Amino acid sequence: MARVRIDTEWTKAAAQRARGGTVRLACCPGRKASIPATFAVKKPDRFRQLRMRRDGDWQVCQSGPLEIRVRQDGRRWHRGNLLVQWQHEEKRRSWRPGDLDRENLGGSFQSFDLLNEGLIAGGVQPYDPMKGFDAHVCSPTTLLDQLRDVLRAKVDPEIDEYEWFREFVQLMRDEEPIHLRQWPKEVLATRDRLRRFPPGLLSRSGVTIFLDDSLPWNSREEWIGEHPPDPAPQVLYVVYYGHDYRSGLTRLAEILGPVPRPEDWMLGVWYSCYRRMGEKHYRKVREDFDRHSLPLDAVVVDTDWHRFFWHGFDWEKRLFPNPARFGRWLRKSGLHASFNVHPQYIPEKDSRLPAFLLRTGVPPRILRRNEVPHPFHADCQSVDLFDKTQAKAYFDIFHKPIERDGCDLWWVDGTLRTSAGRDATAWLNELYAREGAGPLVLSRTFGLGAHRSTLHFTGDALSQWRVLEQEAAALPLAANVLLAWVSNDIGGFFKGLIDRKDNKPDTALMVRWVQFGVFSPIFRLHSDHGVREPWRFGKKGLAIMRRFLQLRRDFVAPRLRDLAGEAHQTGASPFRPMYHEFPAEEQAYRHPGQYMMGDRVLVAPVTREDGRVRYWIPPGTWRHLFLDREIGGPCALAEEVPLEVMPVYERADR
Repeated sequence: MARVRIDTEWTKAAAQRARGGTVRLACCPGRKASIPATFAVKKPDRFRQLRMRRDGDWQVCQSGPLEIRVRQDGRRWHRGNLLVQWQHEEKRRSWRPGDLDRENLGGSFQSFDLLNEGLIAGGVQPYDPMKGFDAHVCSPTTLLDQLRDVLRAKVDPEIDEYEWFREFVQLMRDEEPIHLRQWPKEVLATRDRLRRFPPGLLSRSGVTIFLDDSLPWNSREEWIGEHPPDPAPQVLYVVYYGHDYRSGLTRLAEILGPVPRPEDWMLGVWYSCYRRMGEKHYRKVREDFDRHSLPLDAVVVDTDWHRFFWHGFDWEKRLFPNPARFGRWLRKSGLHASFNVHPQYIPEKDSRLPAFLLRTGVPPRILRRNEVPHPFHADCQSVDLFDKTQAKAYFDIFHKPIERDGCDLWWVDGTLRTSAGRDATAWLNELYAREGAGPLVLSRTFGLGAHRSTLHFTGDALSQWRVLEQEAAALPLAANVLLAWVSNDIGGFFKGLIDRKDNKPDTALMVRWVQFGVFSPIFRLHSDHGVREPWRFGKKGLAIMRRFLQLRRDFVAPRLRDLAGEAHQTGASPFRPMYHEFPAEEQAYRHPGQYMMGDRVLVAPVTREDGRVRYWIPPGTWRHLFLDREIGGPCALAEEVPLEVMPVYERADR
């Protein structure tokens, strides 16, 4: 037997707005209709119960423009016991469980790892609220893992990584498989799914409905629970905003938690590279940036600081002979540092592992290769990050000494799953933000509540023009899931062509990627043993990139500091889709490659090799940031843009 409870948001902020517009629908097992805290919604008591009236065998309540009709039949939500209705665009709208939202405006992938020109997304996946928001998580590695499992089952249980990656490349090229007789239907279905953006938390229908099936939260302990109650309450949130998408984001942030504020240095210029780099290499990077009059605010210390390559917290002394000295040099040079960590696994030979085992009382259990999800985790002790004692010791013993040596921010280069296989990376990120260097982490992420602690590292994509195009289209969509702070690998991570000898983009591609990166939340150069340093792209390439990096320092970063405060207060990301500012303009929905920085600056990145770009100028007067040009909108433009220019316009009429 299930009991239904209908609540509306009731806080001071909600009372100051028009009453209603946000409703919680709970179908609770047993007689007691209580709503427990979850990771996504940690404060369920911000709602109060609505009064309902009878209409035959239906119970009806009104909350602002929303009308909710429920039938108390003792069952969980289904088409026959729940109806949500509202008025939007002079039409009567409705939703029942099982209905798909085909007007969803799209959201963010968990990562772009292995993103390539064979997986470019267009359009948005149909959204089924009853499946749970997190059920729509997907990334190119989802497809690679699925293909690996198929190859192990049908070809060879011991097939190596190189062979299943070759098969993945064939699939990306729409060519015949090497090892399989034909492509399995489930693999093709995942590939097709990746060719559409995941759903977000905004819809042209004017209403967002989402099911909170996130992990349980212990409010007293301020800690995650790994196992939801069984049976768990079925809790739906209905948020009405009409065309006022920014109001919708404010309401969503009030439910799911605020957008974080990054520290000022995070809005500057970062340098990173995955190759064997030590203290002397970072000193040389600093010298080279200064010599070429390029601003530099942060460096990322990738895996090579680890003595045991991928894991552990012992320094590689051949590269960093004196870690404390390295930290002092960073601070004296005015640099901040983010350190790479692959979480949860501690090498058998890590010098601090005995102290961890002694403090926690955990027996030593070293995992071998056949027991771990990735070969790099072999010969390690696993830490249970759902256990408070182990997690606290993990940070105190392993992380704090590194933070004292100069780590300002952890780059959490991994994911986390519960024992039941559910993705819990959002909790991993929040844990690092709380217990680590804080107050944020650089990490992959997805899901309800994931925005609260994360600079969203989008992962290891290929250096290709179509990938740049995808990143430009995806950036504003992150705002639709409250992910304000997105960090792409500027220049791409992997080389764009498998048979190319070096990982160095053509000058035009690198310049255009830098231009896009300057007008994005976090600017971070990165690659896999590649060339991304501006001075290595000729005099013209260097001159253009210098101008844009200085523009980042002098124009973009100061504005982002102000917009960060707005985002924290309202949920409105600094970089946002055009329709957030111009919701009544149809053209605002038809140009996914451009976006707004705040409400005054329009950005249209050039993502084609020929320099051609199409974009739309909204109503009003707009002044080009680089050219002596003013344009009155609305109008559409198509032009070939010189390499040294980027279509960026600022409002001139207010």
